Order: sequence, then structure tokens, then C-alpha cells
Amino acid sequence: DNALNTVVNGLKLRGGKTVISRVICGDAYDIDWLSVAEKYFNCFPSTFRYLYYTAATGAWLGASPELLLECDNAGNLSTMSLAGTRMKSSDAAWDDKNREEHDYVTRYIVDKLLSLGINAAVGCAENVSYGAIEHLCHRITARYAGNPFIVADMLSPTPALAGTPLDKALNDITLNERHPRRCYGGYVGVTDSEGTHIFVNLRCVHFDEARYCIYAGGGITAKSESATEWDETSAKSQVLLNAINQSRS
Repeated sequence: DNALNTVVNGLKLRGGKTVISRVICGDAYDIDWLSVAEKYFNCFPSTFRYLYYTAATGAWLGASPELLLECDNAGNLSTMSLAGTRMKSSDAAWDDKNREEHDYVTRYIVDKLLSLGINAAVGCAENVSYGAIEHLCHRITARYAGNPFIVADMLSPTPALAGTPLDKALNDITLNERHPRRCYGGYVGVTDSEGTHIFVNLRCVHFDEARYCIYAGGGITAKSESATEWDETSAKSQVLLNAINQSRS
């Protein structure tokens, strides 16, 4: 609460947004991680689901709903602004806090693309479901035939994972988060015969033989309330936490 209140008070003075993350950690000695992956992946078939290990990063498992960048062989570019979170609601309007948080992300992505000479079109607002929660989403498209990683590196991290203005948000994160983010908030993807598909590394867990840490974040603005933000990160993590607890031997 103290760290979050410090960030909120700073945002009241300057405006903008900062994404503050938390970790939910536990003992991993008796967890069957292939079982976790099967349970978790089956819950979110429309996401980018991944399980990977490298010597540099360690092992990660996730199911990301957030497309950072997709470039196909025909020169079509796609990305999205995905920010704003609430429990599922069939017809309620989004509140001011979530719409403001979302608009920061949309403007950032469009401006970054324009700085590369890419004129983007922003689609209509959508609600994207993720288990018991939903996000506000705008899909963004353009024409682009260059190196997709130039664009990905320009976009990452978006305000959905760091904040805006970026330098001030990163300073907030450095001063107020008490854990390393490691790969959380970076990107992961594949290149195949159709093109390059890159997603944000989130809704994820970092693990080894002894311990795991689930990462979840919330977009903090001047209108944020600590209890609501805590509940949001809990909701984002619950399905993965359930899969872990159900996969102990």
C-alpha cells in the first residue's frame, strides 16, 4: 500500500500512468509443470501460450492475450492497445480511470508507429475476455514491409507494461517495486512461414526446481485505489495459481 500510494501521489502531481507489478511466490518442489501447462493452456485457447527455458532466462510459462506485433509476408502489420481491466460485464460502460489508462496506450502506440513513418488505423473498441475478467482493446493495423523487430523494439515496453511518460514510469518502477521483473513485460514469439508473431510476456510464471513466482501488474493513475488494484492483480493470477496448486504430486 505504501509503495502504491507513493506512486498515486506522484501521478496526481504530474499526470500519466505507471504499471506496478506484484509477485505471488511459493514452493515448487512437488509441482508437475507439464500438468500446469496443460491445465492453464486449456483455459485460454485463444491466447499465445508458451513454455520456454534458456540458460539466461530460466523457465517461463504463460498465456498472453496481448499482441505486441504481427507482421505477415504480405506487408500487413497488426498490434493492439490492451489496457483497462474489470470483472466481466455484458453492457456496462467503462469507468473514467480505465478509459484514461487505455487511451494512454493507444496514443503511445500510434505515435511510435508514426515516428517510424507508419500510418496506422485504429479499430473500434472491443472487450476482450480473459477468464473472469475483461480488458478494453483497440486493434491497430498498418502496412509495413520492413524488419518487424525494429518496430517491436520501438513499441516495447508499451504503457500497458511500463507506463507513460516512459522515463518517469520506469523511475517509479525502479524506486517502488521490490522484486526483479526478469522477463515479465518483455516479449516472446515465433517466426513461421506466415510471418512474425510477437506477444507480451505476461500472465506468466517464472520457475525452477525450488520456487515459482507469478507476475501480475496493474495500471496506476491518479484515480487508482489500492484495494481495487490489488484485487485486479489477484484476478489476473487466479487461474494460473489454481493450475499450480492442482498440479502438486
